[in-house]
Amino acid sequence: IVCMQGETPDRPFVEKWCTHSKGHKFHRACLEKWISMKTQCPLCRRDLSEFTSDEWAMAGIDYSSKALCLKQIRAWSEAWQFPRPQLQADRHVILEVVKEEGWALKFAPPDLRTDREIVFEAVRRSGLALQYAADALKADRDIVLQAVMGQGVALRFAAEHLKGDREIVAEAIRQSGWALNHARGDLKADREIVLEAVKQTGSILQHVAGTFRADREIVLEAVKQDAFALGFAASSLRADRGVVFEAVKKDGGALEYASDDLKA
Repeated sequence: IVCMQGETPDRPFVEKWCTHSKGHKFHRACLEKWISMKTQCPLCRRDLSEFTSDEWAMAGIDYSSKALCLKQIRAWSEAWQFPRPQLQADRHVILEVVKEEGWALKFAPPDLRTDREIVFEAVRRSGLALQYAADALKADRDIVLQAVMGQGVALRFAAEHLKGDREIVAEAIRQSGWALNHARGDLKADREIVLEAVKQTGSILQHVAGTFRADREIVLEAVKQDAFALGFAASSLRADRGVVFEAVKKDGGALEYASDDLKA
């Protein structure tokens, strides 16, 4: 609830607030407290993202500050809004915001999502922010490499030719074996890549080619990481005493996927 008390000499009203409607007058401290927590005008519920920089300036409020931008994006992230709102802030403010919350790139104006420095800082903070970058920057090798170093599955949003870049894919799966799902076909068929993927995420075994699910070394590494990956192994390896032993050592429940002979 916003304060609606009258104006006093020591508590003057902010003039020219929400200029599309008359009578929107509040004490400065009360208004600034409100907008630090809310994203709408307290009277008419006009979204603050609709306010122009001139309106903020006339009210004497620097709403483009880092703190207020962070408050705004966190509120937006919790609510479904279409069309997606955009931050009304200068470049240097948005740069500081994405350094703290990389996914804030989602709310940056389109021209700033083509800004290499802003995008680089965003993906350094949160690899998945790559999805909000301009297409040209999704094809920037350094930016994509930075993104997957933080969150391997960010590979999903890379340009197609970079999904076939062995160094980038290797780095991505070192962060998350699930990144293998987004690699180009020839790298999904690369035994060394697959082996590294199951070491990180054993259950990725379910998505690899049958030849790898029958590869003893690959399956052994998979069940060491996730015992229940045994359920995706070739039947011959579910009857392999050494493989099953490693799986049940990790989690006894994996015995469910062993061959009948080994269950006995």
